[in-house]
Amino acid sequence: MVSPRGQSQEGRLGTSRPPQQEMTKQLSNGKQLAVSESRRKMDWKLVVGPGDNIPPSGHKMETDAEEYLEAKKADALRRSAQDSNAIRTFEPERFERRAGPFPYKDNIPDIIIPFIVGWNDVLGDGNCGFRCVANAFNGGEDRWPHARQNLYNEISMRQVYEFVYGGREYVDLARIRIRHTQGPTRRDHWMESVADLYVVATLYNCVVMYFTVAESGSLWGCCTILPLIATYMVTRPCYEFVIVHLGARNQHYIRLFLAPNFPVPPIALQWFALRDDSVVGWENDYATRIALWNVHYDD
Repeated sequence: MVSPRGQSQEGRLGTSRPPQQEMTKQLSNGKQLAVSESRRKMDWKLVVGPGDNIPPSGHKMETDAEEYLEAKKADALRRSAQDSNAIRTFEPERFERRAGPFPYKDNIPDIIIPFIVGWNDVLGDGNCGFRCVANAFNGGEDRWPHARQNLYNEISMRQVYEFVYGGREYVDLARIRIRHTQGPTRRDHWMESVADLYVVATLYNCVVMYFTVAESGSLWGCCTILPLIATYMVTRPCYEFVIVHLGARNQHYIRLFLAPNFPVPPIALQWFALRDDSVVGWENDYATRIALWNVHYDD
């Protein structure tokens, strides 16, 4: 059965701005890496409803939407100028705030709720996880077949994914599962958390923050995933991608947009075992935010 929008079987997402005109950077192995032209050309849209709680993030964040928007633009430009080595492949998000309160408060950690400024509840047709990815990196959730194809190509290309999925035979099974490009699908083609998210992080040079709450209330599944390897001259991730699994009962993914400097869960232990030397030390940039998480949930 195809789940309606707002319920679902897998992941749902919204829409994001497609990348601007691209240029290419020649790599040592002859491959081409797509890089967006400039992040200085920004088209921001933020809709903040009455009573929305947008917390501070190192500087005063005004509750007025226009002032908050200008503050974010100025901060992004400042960081862009400082981080000239960082390749920023994707443009900033259009924050689309749906009417009414956030409907999934019971399915995300309570420490995250005050930081929510928007969310995308993608179509729940069994492709929801890949719709979330497509919304962030492929120009919109309806381009989920492109997201699937990109992940299929990535896991076919790197041997490290044999360790992520647990062996060559499981990589082959993952490729079969991911390679679905037409219409709604059943469980055998759903996104697999968290293995597929390692692929997302590495392919798009992004940090994936994955949130989920078990029926028992446990947060053991929440984690932060960094890229497993970096290309030449890339010294940090270029993007933060927040995805939420709504639990075993809903079997659905959504995407969150959060205010800057929100607390993040600990980095997945598997990352430390599988990471390439090119990304050693990247975890240090998230130590303070992980500490905030750990203090809040310290038993």
